[in-house]
Amino acid sequence: SQWEYACRAGTTTPYSFGATLTQDQANFKDSNTINPLDRTCKCASYPPNSWGIYDMHGNVREWCEDWYKQGYYHISPLEDPQGPDAGREKVVRGGNWFESSWSCKSAYRRAWPAQAASCWDGFRFILVDSPQTSTVQNVEEERTETLVENHTPEVAPKNTDTKVKATPENKVPEMKINPKLKKKKNKTGEQATLQLDGIEYRFRWCPPGTFMMGENPEQIRPNVIVVTNELDAPHPITLTKGFWILETEVTQEMWLNVMGKNPSRFSPTGHAAEQVRDQNTTQFPVESVRWGECQQFCAALSQKTGLNVKLPTEAQWEYACRAGTSTSYNTGTRLSVQLANIANSSVVAPLERPVPCGSYPPNAWGLYDMHGNVAEWCQDYYLQGYYKISPKVDPQGPENGKDHIYRGGSWKSFASASKSGQRSYSFLWNDSIGFRFIIIQE
Repeated sequence: SQWEYACRAGTTTPYSFGATLTQDQANFKDSNTINPLDRTCKCASYPPNSWGIYDMHGNVREWCEDWYKQGYYHISPLEDPQGPDAGREKVVRGGNWFESSWSCKSAYRRAWPAQAASCWDGFRFILVDSPQTSTVQNVEEERTETLVENHTPEVAPKNTDTKVKATPENKVPEMKINPKLKKKKNKTGEQATLQLDGIEYRFRWCPPGTFMMGENPEQIRPNVIVVTNELDAPHPITLTKGFWILETEVTQEMWLNVMGKNPSRFSPTGHAAEQVRDQNTTQFPVESVRWGECQQFCAALSQKTGLNVKLPTEAQWEYACRAGTSTSYNTGTRLSVQLANIANSSVVAPLERPVPCGSYPPNAWGLYDMHGNVAEWCQDYYLQGYYKISPKVDPQGPENGKDHIYRGGSWKSFASASKSGQRSYSFLWNDSIGFRFIIIQE
């Protein structure tokens, strides 16, 4: 309420400037054209409201103190409301450089995961007469570490006996790298392993090659074939460099070892702990991880091992998933609950959760769970119609965007959403999205 009060500055219109908002008044994305800046800009580059406050509309969204609860306005105190007592999401206000004017309205509120971080979000603060209890501690309990390359481990003061506590960032890893992981020429589907702190990472080799990327045409009746999505229609793609790809999705054990904290919902400390109370979830796929956190993991593992660890591009992922096939699934034209952890075509998947990685048969190159279990983040941003302008050789995806691609379907997806060529995209995380990574040679 304090934020909106300051934003309105005595006005009752949708914006503090009146009934409309123009790009001369705020840094936001126009409804018809891409914002010419396509980025944040220097604070106070646009006119202030009538109380002299800048950038209450656009530039970056601003965190508020309140937790978010749907329908809260119906039960909110009418005097000095403080927001709900608890929650998982915080309120963000004001819109940003990537959003339309609609999201920049004075009254527009959005829920955003409390531990999330993005290039769209910032904040401003207020001074009050007396200190108030902050929820920072609650947020920090869920927040993951910052990027390893930007993290400087705490150093003990000189001339004391204080020791630096061993953490995933500064301990010396116990490591054994198979020399094949550094070779550029290997047999298709060949296996190599990495031993790190007692955990085995198994990889399969994907050689350079050409394949048809995209959603397969479907035969709906004899002699009648349709393309289900023209924008994602098959097109030839060539990958000029081979790569090692993790045989399974990243497990909770792997994540915990590298990052130090398990964010998974289906874990002993997760929100769905009751559903897995009799399970050893160390080999379950890590889930509820944001794309940016996966980047942090890759950076941390690269630092630990000296290997070039990356998320696969969308093209690399589909190439590995297909493993030489051209059908809708790497299992053929059909995918059943006997072949992957997916939702049944008529009922919800009986498991209603992820399962240990590698519980279902692998594809022809020895890769597990490329269909179902958890969907997998890819390196690429999403752009509708990108296939029509995509390079035909080593595509890297659009240069920027709001959403990222994830592939493969999950335990809550039907078979139709788990196809080799099926694309999904989001900027949020949930308990059905994880990832696997690749190792590439420069």
